[in-house]
This record gives sequence, C-alpha cells and structure tokens, in this order.
Amino acid sequence: AELLSEKLTMLPPSLIEVLKVAAAVGSQVEESTLKLLNKDPLAFRLQLGHSLPLAVQEGFLEKAGPVYAFSHDSLQAAVCDLIPVFERKFFHKKIGTSLMMRWNT
Repeated sequence: AELLSEKLTMLPPSLIEVLKVAAAVGSQVEESTLKLLNKDPLAFRLQLGHSLPLAVQEGFLEKAGPVYAFSHDSLQAAVCDLIPVFERKFFHKKIGTSLMMRWNT
C-alpha cells in the first residue's frame, strides 16, 4: 500500500485531481458525470482530455464504453487517502452540490 501511495504522489497534479474526483464518486464513474462536474468552474477544473487516457494507459482506470472503473479496490482506497481527512466531507459535498445544480438545470 505504501508503494502504491508513493507512486500516486509522483503523478502529475492534473491526473491526481481527476483520480480523486473519480474515487470520491465511487469504484466506477461515467465520463458524462466527470464532464458535468467539470462544467462548474467553482467546483473543479479537471483536465479530462489528457488525464483520462493517461489514467487508462497507466493502468489506474479501465474504460468500458462510457464508464471508467478503478482497476482495483485498493487503488481506489489509496486515491481516497490522498484527500486529507479534514477535507473529505467538503470534497464529497462539493461533488454532490455540483451534480445537483447541473442535473436540476
């Protein structure tokens, strides 16, 4: 687990941010959900066009149609651990609020 955490921290910050959002959403996430979150400039500024293919190439995510899934549960957990404990509740709230605002419009 320590080796995995070390590898994750060496990734580009833009990729780490995409992985953190995906991990907070769940073990799998639809690309449309990430794009919806990315439409809220106050919530996230995700570089999806570069980071999603890189995440697949590096083996962090697997792509099946429009769905991205973590290649292993321990990987999702390690990514979640990159979100400081005191920020996790706020991070999840930011995702939920952003999705609610986008789906209601």
